[in-house]
Amino acid sequence: MFRLLLPLFLAITLIGQTQAQEIVCVDSTHYYPQALCPFVYLPVCGCNGTVPGNSCEAFNHFALSCWDGICPDANPSGCRVDITSEWSGDTLFLSSASIAAPGDPIQTYSWENHYTPFATTSDTYLVRSPGDTTFLVSLGVNTQGGCYAYCTYAFDLSTAIQEPTRKLGVKTFPNPVSGMVQILFDQDEQGGLLLLMDLMGRVEDVQTWQGGRRAEMDVSGLAAGMYFLVLQQGGHRQTLDRLVITAH
Repeated sequence: MFRLLLPLFLAITLIGQTQAQEIVCVDSTHYYPQALCPFVYLPVCGCNGTVPGNSCEAFNHFALSCWDGICPDANPSGCRVDITSEWSGDTLFLSSASIAAPGDPIQTYSWENHYTPFATTSDTYLVRSPGDTTFLVSLGVNTQGGCYAYCTYAFDLSTAIQEPTRKLGVKTFPNPVSGMVQILFDQDEQGGLLLLMDLMGRVEDVQTWQGGRRAEMDVSGLAAGMYFLVLQQGGHRQTLDRLVITAH
């Protein structure tokens, strides 16, 4: 397997990105001034310019849904939440792009949907149920040094670009995979390029494929995480499957 220098058009994100991702700064649904917050001064910087004394006060007393730990007078190194997202079919894929000061790595992740926890990994996903139009996705990050940041994003799925329905019959195994992945088609297919793309739409690996019913890719050189397996034939591209690559 080898990597290729691709034309610029391959850098275009394949999977449709959500159109209405916006930060939810204040949400009165969790305003709860009666909450007993600890008498600990660990100030956070609210998205509306306020500086609550700690994250409990920010959420309950100020009804904030977004703040970071980068405060000029408190913790100038700090940390901040950021996420990337991709929309494929009925699935919203999410990945943390949060930042932290050098030497103070992020230790834990806490994902919420409508303020209900659902995942603790750096990458995750949500599947839309019938009638769902909006996800309120929150991410909280804690660093080794104790910095905490939190932010909520609204995704309006009714305006998301939908990925075309997959027409090819294909199976991949093993999946999850750490080495060689086998790709089996249910009928002979013309050749093209097999791409592995990360959740941000970046092409991480490419293999030329001569066609047929079988292909394979060695993914041992890629970082652990979730990827899309894509077949490029001329100007036409189709997502074949979602691969989970594990550490060796």
